[in-house]
Amino acid sequence: MKRDVNCTLKLKKGTQAKVVFEDVDTKTAIEYLSAVCENLSGSTDSAGTELKLERISQQISKTGNTIFNVSSIKIDMDEDVFVPISSVNEIRREGLIKLEEKIANEFKRDSKESKFGAEALGSCDSKIGEKSKIEGRKQGISLLLSRLDKNKDYALIKGIDDIYIPFRYFIDDEYEGTVTNICDNFRAYIYLPAITKSAYEKLIREHIGEVLRTKKIEGIVVSNMSIIELLRKMEDEKTIKSKDLKLVANYTMNVFNNNSVVELEKMGVERYTVSPELDKDSINSISGNSAKEAIIYGRALLMTSEYCIIGNPKNCSKACEKGKYILKDRMGFQFPIYTDSNSCTMFIYNSKITSIDCEDLDVDWVRIDILDESISEINDIIQKHKNYERMEGKDYTSGNINRIV
Repeated sequence: MKRDVNCTLKLKKGTQAKVVFEDVDTKTAIEYLSAVCENLSGSTDSAGTELKLERISQQISKTGNTIFNVSSIKIDMDEDVFVPISSVNEIRREGLIKLEEKIANEFKRDSKESKFGAEALGSCDSKIGEKSKIEGRKQGISLLLSRLDKNKDYALIKGIDDIYIPFRYFIDDEYEGTVTNICDNFRAYIYLPAITKSAYEKLIREHIGEVLRTKKIEGIVVSNMSIIELLRKMEDEKTIKSKDLKLVANYTMNVFNNNSVVELEKMGVERYTVSPELDKDSINSISGNSAKEAIIYGRALLMTSEYCIIGNPKNCSKACEKGKYILKDRMGFQFPIYTDSNSCTMFIYNSKITSIDCEDLDVDWVRIDILDESISEINDIIQKHKNYERMEGKDYTSGNINRIV
């Protein structure tokens, strides 16, 4: 999701062009000065000035691949002043670069004093002293329940340490009993989605405080940078209390190397899930003060789309919740489709299930991702991987573990 910024542009004869960009949420602002404005030869009527203003506004609004969206523009401009379009582009480009740098620096500075900042590492116990078999100790096991079933008794699951529950189930009254049962029997984490546009962030703002007050929650799994910042804001506003919460960075944070780990640790992350695209050697080479986690079982998520092929988003009947859906390719492989009706988002998963022998993985935690497996199947999967074995057969793949990125 892009950040909204306000822009004020001052173009006066014989002076440097001055732009001020202000971040709407944080009120962080920068000022940037550019080339000297030149006088036009002859006079310029008001209609001509309006055309120039429109063109300048259009150029300033072209934020492209930046993290910003210009939500408002104010231009104070002399009628007979001339500014080349190339200079307008420079003003926008350099100004937004400086604003992004300033926000990043303030974020790092503030995070040292935040419960979601570097000092949180001082009380970190998510690295529970459990290393891989390489060092003679077992790994912690986390379980992601991507889909909940009200008819299943998840308290019967055995042999896991932590359990991740998608946020949408915490705000669905139909799953109140199921979620409470899980939270009462396991160390539960709120699992937040990778895509959180303004409407979804509003849901988080409205409900996460109540969830933390009424449920036994160990921590939060964050899947993008904006969520970390949102949690920090809510903490500053005292709408949530994060003193005892642990922060886990999902694989969608693209942890590929030690530099990624260092930056996440500065933000208070105590555990991170490495990218499933990494091979074994690359996973083993990553190190840091926080705990390392690898996904060793589950269908890989291939695509996330706001275009729902199951129903009509303009008049949603929630047909996606009333059956099972797949995409079938020309080779006959079937790709399961699941949805999140809160955001009308569609998820397409791999036709094969990744299953990895984790004996030689130098990680602190292993993660098992569950979609629609039964309780007995879940327990079998857990036991299999605790024995450093993998699931075998035509429905399984070892993913990228033995490949080179």
